[in-house]
Amino acid sequence: MNLIINNTPNLTTEISCDSLIWNGTTYTTSGTYYTTGSSCVDSLFLTINNSNSSISNVTSCDSLLWNGINYSNSGSYNFLTTNSNGCDSTATLILVINQTKGETDVISTCDSINWIDGITYTSSNNSATYTLQTAAGCDSIITLNLTINSTISSSENITACNSYSWNGNTYNQSGTYYDSSLTAAGCDSISTLNLTIDSVIITSQNISACNSYSWNGNTYNQSGTY
Repeated sequence: MNLIINNTPNLTTEISCDSLIWNGTTYTTSGTYYTTGSSCVDSLFLTINNSNSSISNVTSCDSLLWNGINYSNSGSYNFLTTNSNGCDSTATLILVINQTKGETDVISTCDSINWIDGITYTSSNNSATYTLQTAAGCDSIITLNLTINSTISSSENITACNSYSWNGNTYNQSGTYYDSSLTAAGCDSISTLNLTIDSVIITSQNISACNSYSWNGNTYNQSGTY
């Protein structure tokens, strides 16, 4: 008896991601493939599921929460998971971070100021803020540092005879007069003079007396003008 034994062919079913090496050959597409042995044929029933990838370009202010992770610096980031076929799914984030800007508006002025927020401030303030948008669309927060210096006013009521000298000027009529100067902070200092001028009253008496004469509490014993 001359006996030849042929092995049962191998029937292989495979599901793979992207590619499969079978009997020394790499396969990248689904299909049915055969390879011949010494006298038998091996069959491969192959299903190829592809991995997938995606790229997101994102610009954000200060930070970005992406796939549960908070990113605060610009850069390229990858996130690996599996798709519905069980193959790799790679997401790439190309991130640009623009920072929120902060600046202080330092102002020293007299009495009051109407600021960029539309509010008139009459006392010093270092907590008011106003938010603008930068060219990149992020917040630009301006903080007010305000010093209010007040105008100083003073008033004097003066009664004088004939004339009165005040701040370098001589006045000989009753009236209200003003003088202004600047304080060390550069604000007005306004002085008001309420002046009453009383004129000197002159009376004359011609007296002839014997030996002496008493006048306004004084005794005179010589002729003369007193």
